[in-house]
Amino acid sequence: MLAFPLYPTQAEASYRGRYDRAMAPVRLNIDPSLRPGTSNTSSEPERGLAPEQPPNSKPNDIEPFRKKLKEGEPGTKTGRPLRLYADGVFDLFHFGHAKALQQCKEAYPNTFLLVGCCSDAITHELKGRTVMTDVERYESLRHCRWVDEVVEDAPWVVTDNFLEKHQIDYVCHDSLPYSDASGASSEGDVYARIKAMGKFLETRRTDGISTSDLIIRIIAEYDTFIRRNLQRGYTGKDMNVPFIKEKTIKFDMAMDNVKQRFTDLFGRKGRLVCETTFHKNDSKTPFSQRAAMTTKPKMQISQETFDECVAENVADFDMPLAEAIADAVQQFTSQGVDLSNVIKSSASAACADSGDEPQEPLPARLKRLIAELRALVADQQQDEQVLQLVAELHAVCDAVPEARVVAGRNDAVDTLLALLDVPSAPVVASASALLTLICAENADNQDFVGAAGMQRLAALLSRQHEETETTARLLALVKAVCVKHESNKAHFAKASGVEALCNHLTSAREDELLSIQLAFAFRVLTINDDPRATFSQAQDTVKTLVAHDVIPYSLEALTHRDSKLLASWLAVLKQLAITEENCQQIADLGGLATVQRVMQMNELNPSIVKRCITVYRNVAAADELKRAILQSGGVECTLLSMRRHESDASIQQHACATLAAIALRSPENSHALVKLGAAQQISRAMQAHRRDVAVLRQASLAVRNMVARSVELRSHFLQEEPDIEPLLREAQQYRGCGDEAYAALRDLGCEIKLSSFGAAAASAAASGSIKATMIKPRFNPVQVESNQLLDSVEEAAEAPFAQ
Repeated sequence: MLAFPLYPTQAEASYRGRYDRAMAPVRLNIDPSLRPGTSNTSSEPERGLAPEQPPNSKPNDIEPFRKKLKEGEPGTKTGRPLRLYADGVFDLFHFGHAKALQQCKEAYPNTFLLVGCCSDAITHELKGRTVMTDVERYESLRHCRWVDEVVEDAPWVVTDNFLEKHQIDYVCHDSLPYSDASGASSEGDVYARIKAMGKFLETRRTDGISTSDLIIRIIAEYDTFIRRNLQRGYTGKDMNVPFIKEKTIKFDMAMDNVKQRFTDLFGRKGRLVCETTFHKNDSKTPFSQRAAMTTKPKMQISQETFDECVAENVADFDMPLAEAIADAVQQFTSQGVDLSNVIKSSASAACADSGDEPQEPLPARLKRLIAELRALVADQQQDEQVLQLVAELHAVCDAVPEARVVAGRNDAVDTLLALLDVPSAPVVASASALLTLICAENADNQDFVGAAGMQRLAALLSRQHEETETTARLLALVKAVCVKHESNKAHFAKASGVEALCNHLTSAREDELLSIQLAFAFRVLTINDDPRATFSQAQDTVKTLVAHDVIPYSLEALTHRDSKLLASWLAVLKQLAITEENCQQIADLGGLATVQRVMQMNELNPSIVKRCITVYRNVAAADELKRAILQSGGVECTLLSMRRHESDASIQQHACATLAAIALRSPENSHALVKLGAAQQISRAMQAHRRDVAVLRQASLAVRNMVARSVELRSHFLQEEPDIEPLLREAQQYRGCGDEAYAALRDLGCEIKLSSFGAAAASAAASGSIKATMIKPRFNPVQVESNQLLDSVEEAAEAPFAQ
């Protein structure tokens, strides 16, 4: 039997040198007429035994016999192939097997090589299980260039009858004894009798490669190969891997992806190699969470994996279906897996009618509907059937939120986008509504829209549609695919989509629904809300809108009485007020008075009041217009709204920010604000929302801006509003507003503790054993590389100024 031992890894050159030396004696220039199939005789030679050869002959000893074959001797025939036989299991056929067979084939100038391969039955009994079946091993040998004939189901021990049946001259194998597990050989060596007969031809092993070696490599890298196959679509069941083991390996894979992502961001030694983008104006979200928005990977599983877990809970733990689903959800979510793409409905067909007949699984139902819809896209005469399929798909996605993800991953987005080109207005409207549903707050489906989809939307909106409902649905779709997706916004702008929207300004005057949807689209396109994007085209969009006179249009829209319409166009006006020129244009057109009138007429509507205050906040950023807001009565309206909507944190936050902007670098304005009662309202806002970081931050900024250049106002804040100082001290402990509260206390002239860094310094300062000013900061100005950045960050991750 051919078998090859393990060997230590060696250089390729050294290996090739050993192999060439082993093969050199048998590579002779033989007359081509003596090779198989090129006999110089006119008829088939009579078969006969080869010349006798001494036992245990080696390749170097073959030359005399080769000479006899070539020159001939009495009693033998020349010109016929010499029949050599090699046997083995040949599992996982590799180049070591091939080189052994090459030695056999080239041992004589005219050789016919038979290769025997044992069957599964005898191999499994006497040696052990194989990776390949016997049929696969037979076929592997047939495709080896050195093999002339394959003997299937070869015997474990070569017998005289076998030699005579196949007229074998020599049996080839390496010289090491091969133990006979079958007991057929009395000597214990399978080839002992062949060696005694002088019919054994020794071959050389190829170091470093064997079937056992390959199997050991796989076993040693078991988890690696399991991961490899899981990534290629195989399941744990295919590889006989237990369910829990499969989930553990998948979780480890996800963690490796997280580590790789961290390495890509921060380098191997913890140094920052690329910036993390976040939305700086989102003051409600702590910095750490905003930064994590771009670095946290999203781990997901397939529907089949979730269903298998549920089935295992039911089968192995006798759980009811609802409990099995809840347990599976809890297990996956605890590992950080995002299940938004998995349908968790216990019926698997949430929208199907109840009955005794088995229901179609919901994933299969979605795929069927999308496939049928795709087949009808090219046929523009089947509007009724298309509408029916779209309505059914809409009902499923509306009832089961996870179905929207599944639909998007089964080509629903491209199919529905293709329906937008049909001439039927009802089809376009229904397809737009469904696209809006599945793309809303779904980044994956927004990605599927892409550049081609945004160009199609821009082209559709550049045309005037007879039915305003169709246009309104398309505008709603623009909003849905662009929310928090800077790439789609850029594609839409490059396709002249902003100009196409401006073409509907005239028709929107006569239709409130169209006007609201147009305002929604404008606002989405002018806001920087995508934390993944490094740059935003919002300012370019604002320039385009201003060039199309959207500012006067927005102020004209504020003359309507519909609250939803007012709120939507106030939001647009706030987005346009980002430059001094735009703010000045708003003021020149009487925008401040218009906003004040809207606020007074809708003083009980918190949504409109907040929008009006945000407009004041942006306009107050222009130094020339701060006084104009004071003189127009905008501050009085703002303070009145703070009293009336004291429980609304959003109104309090924007109102305090507006007061802070008006007081910034203006002592005159600060005195005017204090006289109007701003200090009292700021104090009440901090009391009502003493744990809201966003409110506390803006309130602290307002106090600081009022007293920073007006020292005489300090006494008013400390004496007339005695609650402000303790509120500011309490605000110091919160991350996100501690610095602002510290600055406000400093400018108020209050006695404050300096911040201390490090556990030892903090405990010493808290106990009063040493003065805070005497604590030496633990700061190392030398750049030191470290591979323990995460541990250090987590250890020191605590709110500044914490008590």
